[in-house]
Amino acid sequence: KVKLEVPGGHSSLAAFIQAKCPQAQVVKAFNTIPFLHIANPDFGGGVHVQVPIAGEEKALLIASTLIEAIGLVPIKCGGLGMAEHIEHLALLWISMAFQGGHGSDWFFGKIEKPAA
Repeated sequence: KVKLEVPGGHSSLAAFIQAKCPQAQVVKAFNTIPFLHIANPDFGGGVHVQVPIAGEEKALLIASTLIEAIGLVPIKCGGLGMAEHIEHLALLWISMAFQGGHGSDWFFGKIEKPAA
């Protein structure tokens, strides 16, 4: 069983890191996709690996630039308060991939309708 233990009563591990490093601009990213998709993000057929991210706007811009540079698509989820939910998505992903039998060749994504 996978579980998340956040020290010191913080809402997320990202919030804990932010509290320990107050001058840093912490961004939660990359924990809802397996490393294989980071190394090879091309699924073909117009499907792009998407990375949910949370943090303050200035930090999100920097993280988004990095994410796009390696061929992934950032999905901004809001401020660092949303990191808690991204961390729980990671737990769900791990559970579904390994205990649920779905394997690791999938990711959470955002579906957009083409512009009319």
